Amino acid sequence: MNAQKTGQITGYFLRDTEGRNKSNSTQKMDLRGLEKPSRSTAVNQNTATTSTVSSVCSDVTAGTMNNANDSVTHENVVSMAELKSLILGMEKKITSRLDRMEDELKSMKTDQRKLEEKIDGLEHTVVNTTNKVGYMETISLPAVKHGMEQKLKSVTDKITLMEIHNRKLNLLFYGVEQKPGEIVRNVIRDVWVSDFGMTDEEATDTEIVNAHRLPRKTPRPGPDPIIVRFAYMLDVEYFLNHVKNRPYNKDKKPVMVYTDLPPDLKQMRGKAVQEAKVQRQSGKQTRIRVVGTNVVLECRNKPRRGDPPGPWTPSRY
Repeated sequence: MNAQKTGQITGYFLRDTEGRNKSNSTQKMDLRGLEKPSRSTAVNQNTATTSTVSSVCSDVTAGTMNNANDSVTHENVVSMAELKSLILGMEKKITSRLDRMEDELKSMKTDQRKLEEKIDGLEHTVVNTTNKVGYMETISLPAVKHGMEQKLKSVTDKITLMEIHNRKLNLLFYGVEQKPGEIVRNVIRDVWVSDFGMTDEEATDTEIVNAHRLPRKTPRPGPDPIIVRFAYMLDVEYFLNHVKNRPYNKDKKPVMVYTDLPPDLKQMRGKAVQEAKVQRQSGKQTRIRVVGTNVVLECRNKPRRGDPPGPWTPSRY
């Protein structure tokens, strides 16, 4: 009976430790079927049972620890394998990424090298362009500018000379009294006779193409000047001789006679006339001439009696 109970108890503990598959109801039914022992017998049985259970528990515990160690060892082996597999997978991924990064880096270096070559080419082009621009600014353009200025001056001088030649038949008269309703042709002929010593026949025979007064651009005191165009250059030269030898009248302001010039030369001559007045006040002789396309004021000291006249000193305007 005791052996039967011990076997049942031992089987109970074994089933409870290893099984984990049998239900508690079956184990309780096996325990209910045991007979109730007496008190002394129960004590002895309990003692035996306790020792038996202790030994069984020790065996069970030892078996359980061994199983646990086997389980841990197995699990450790599996984990290391998985870890190794994981590391190998990560290594492949990292290697693949590093390869891609290396390819990209090589591509970037290639692009950088091409860009540097392009930059070097651009710098070379810029240097060449700068040199060309510098050459043009320092040598070519000044030469072209100088050539253009020379050509322009040459053309301007030619036009001025043609205009001077065309105006040689004109004479300007300043200081002729102006009257309303006057006929300028008759007025100028009367001036030739009264102020320049020409005879009526000489004044009548001198052919005039046109004669009229020039309105002033800015209002000035005194009559407007008269411009007379002669038909022949011989008449102009003949009249200028009368101007040089005209009689002096201290009671009357003389009529001034000038050759006709282009507007720019007229301004130059006006400046020369003002300077000539200053030079004459200082005791010098003056004359104004047109040389080429320039107006020249020539001055010299008045010679003493019996001394030859000195040289003319020119001044351009």
